[in-house]
Amino acid sequence: MCTLLPVQFSTGAAAAQDPYRHDRDGEGPREADRGVDPPPLAEPGDLFGPRSDGWWTGRRPSEEGEVPGRREDGKISSLPQLVLRDCTKQSLQAYFDNSWMLTESLFAGLQGEEAFLLRPLHGLRHPLIFYYGHAAALYVNKLRAAGILQAPVNAYFEALLETGVDEMAWDDVGNDNMEWPTLQEVHAYRQQVYRVVSSVIQAAPEDEVSNIGADSPYWALPMAMEHERIHVETSSVLIRELPLEHVSRPATWPAPHVPDSDGSSDRSQTPPPMENPLVRVEGGVVRLGKPKDFPSFGWDNEYGSREFSVPSFEAAKHMVTNGEFLEFVADAGYARQELWSDVGWRWKMFRNVKKPQFWVSEGPSGFHQYRLRTLFDEVPLPRDSPVLVNFHEAKAFATWKTLKEEESFGEGGRAYRLTTELEQKLMRGCNAERSSPDIPELIDPVLSLSDAQDLHRRGGDGAGHGAANTNLTVGSETPVDAFPPNEMGFCDTRGNAWEWCEDHLSALEGFSISPLYEDFSTPCFDGEHHIIAGGSFASTGNEASVFARYHFRPHFHQHAGFRLVAPERKEEATRFVTSCTDAPSPFVGSYPFRTADKGASASSSGWAKREAQAERSFASNVAMHFAVPEVARQDPTVAEGLQYPQRCAKIVLRALDGVLPAGEAHVVEVGCGAGGASFELSKGVGRVVALEANKSLIDTASKMATESRLTVAYPSGGARSVAREVSLDGEANPDRITFKQCDPMCLPAGLAGLDAALIHSTIDAIPSPNGLLGRMGGARGIVRENGGVVVVVSAYEWNEDVTPERAWLGGYLDEDGNEVPSIQGLSRGLGDDFKLVHVERVPCMRPLTDRTFEYASAEATVWRRD
Repeated sequence: MCTLLPVQFSTGAAAAQDPYRHDRDGEGPREADRGVDPPPLAEPGDLFGPRSDGWWTGRRPSEEGEVPGRREDGKISSLPQLVLRDCTKQSLQAYFDNSWMLTESLFAGLQGEEAFLLRPLHGLRHPLIFYYGHAAALYVNKLRAAGILQAPVNAYFEALLETGVDEMAWDDVGNDNMEWPTLQEVHAYRQQVYRVVSSVIQAAPEDEVSNIGADSPYWALPMAMEHERIHVETSSVLIRELPLEHVSRPATWPAPHVPDSDGSSDRSQTPPPMENPLVRVEGGVVRLGKPKDFPSFGWDNEYGSREFSVPSFEAAKHMVTNGEFLEFVADAGYARQELWSDVGWRWKMFRNVKKPQFWVSEGPSGFHQYRLRTLFDEVPLPRDSPVLVNFHEAKAFATWKTLKEEESFGEGGRAYRLTTELEQKLMRGCNAERSSPDIPELIDPVLSLSDAQDLHRRGGDGAGHGAANTNLTVGSETPVDAFPPNEMGFCDTRGNAWEWCEDHLSALEGFSISPLYEDFSTPCFDGEHHIIAGGSFASTGNEASVFARYHFRPHFHQHAGFRLVAPERKEEATRFVTSCTDAPSPFVGSYPFRTADKGASASSSGWAKREAQAERSFASNVAMHFAVPEVARQDPTVAEGLQYPQRCAKIVLRALDGVLPAGEAHVVEVGCGAGGASFELSKGVGRVVALEANKSLIDTASKMATESRLTVAYPSGGARSVAREVSLDGEANPDRITFKQCDPMCLPAGLAGLDAALIHSTIDAIPSPNGLLGRMGGARGIVRENGGVVVVVSAYEWNEDVTPERAWLGGYLDEDGNEVPSIQGLSRGLGDDFKLVHVERVPCMRPLTDRTFEYASAEATVWRRD
């Protein structure tokens, strides 16, 4: 695991002033019309119980007059998603104020500063102090990327609070010894950012905000607002995971649903689960993709287009309820390995999971008596509300349900699986033949006030057709029959709880990355992120849109449950078409998605396919790092390119020679593979943090570090293979190395101020190389100022299947028809802080068999930071 370096920071004079400029059209910064700073934050003792006026850094819910999103009962809920056609500065400000107030209403539920600094028990996310400031930092960074702001508000915070965590695996538990800023410091920063964003809105030309499109620099405003709304929901999940003593429901937050009966009572005295009949859906053509001219904000993965022919199927009217899932738990569902996928079972065993995340046990476990943890309360288990689980748990339930059917009906039993993104569209009535009226609210209900919210205006009378538990109408999920079914006969296809889908997130035809947020989607085109559909009670803005394509790793917990599908043909429970079947580029690594020619089998998941591909290439990768075939030693042409990783490491050691005493430098290596360069670096530096996305390779490197030997087998022609035992170089110091599986586009926030970074076999193998390069410098740069070194080694094999062409660093033609060299792109990506000090050629021979090799002529560039 990676030991992150402690962070030192200061928020003195640089934070006290507002060091920004707003130069568009010659206008400088102006305070918003309300422009009075709120009172300073109270002392931490006042962080218990209701918040004072000083808590609110923007609008206050207690203000007189109209407050965006304030209901008649004083609770704060969401405005509809902003319609960008005929938009005004007033509507932009109102939507911004509502977004900002939702964040502060949520975080007002944390009791004491300790609650902000506690790390989640699972260790897979930052403490909540990060998320309290993260959305604010993104406003500034996106407005700067758009060219609207010319300077940071607080460069240190805008680096520290920029990158969240997308953990690679459920056992990726590191030690977060970051020294986070205090609550008062982040609170002061939020005050500054609120004034800056309000100033930008008020100074914007009316004609530029009246119809904001993706090509407008002001697209950054709705982007940042929708991003904040995502983190209102994801932060609410983290709050739901905190111990109850650290939270208290704020006066402005809607109350959760509380069932009439006590869900913890004896199971023998409770009725069976409510009926959940199957509803037939006629097959049809489904078209994915949001029209480019649709007048609301969308993330880049929503645009483009693909059409699919979806066969008829039957799906459950309701999502699976707590009552239904309780039967699975009582039937030892968490103890039966045959119900789980391989990776799901490993997750379950590692976490010692015995029940859903938010169920709270009462009494001995065998009694199966539970209560439900909501965000700020603990209530009797509502048996008719949707159960909240991760993808692994949902799949295990579907397998259990299939086996129960076989026990009861033999061959006549139904086979079950989860829904697909395509089936979700048909269940919402969104087929390709659906008309497109001129009124966008009729296409996408998130653009209008829901009937459910309107209940508060009509005194609680019954909900209308199509109403949904979204926009924080209620503070938790509600019974699955609380709102009437839609026109297709299904309840909760929008809102209440997200629904896990079988599909992995993938690009649509015509996909184009957003220049304002290059790495929002592309790192997730990896066959590891499942689509979740429909939104939840906490989903606001774009989240529950009919076009939305949100996604999470399968072990992640969200306000998410699932619905079962029973295909008309039994084999379609395992062989079916998903939105990622034969998906176009870009994608991460080897092709990770289902393919139609292999039957689109559910068992051929992206994870399983990547594992198989890793096994096939494993030998040649490891051989490149450690094994040297005899024939290679005898051939000078081949010998020149052997031990490529070690020669990359020696370039770093030469660059550091004389800069620091031997053995003191701290180095990060991005793309360490099987560790050949890492062990070479350990001979001359004090610490190496070696990062690699491929789990098989990082496991191999760790094994070599602990056992000092490996057996490498690689093909020797035909079906024969040669096994060779290789040993660790005796001069290497494996105790100086920390190996960690890590996405190179999501490097740990604690990596900062190191002496050098080595990036090899990586820069042309990721969707967003600029995202990685940008982390090297800046206020919280991975490489230190005053002499820090970055070494990039690459053959610049740009491939549109992996990296969208607009993200290439070079290898393309400029406007004058001249080829742009990649070294120019490296310079732009690293920024003005870095100066090129050395270039050299690095030949690379990768063994494929004992007599065949793959050759590349890589270029090493050495950059030194001023």
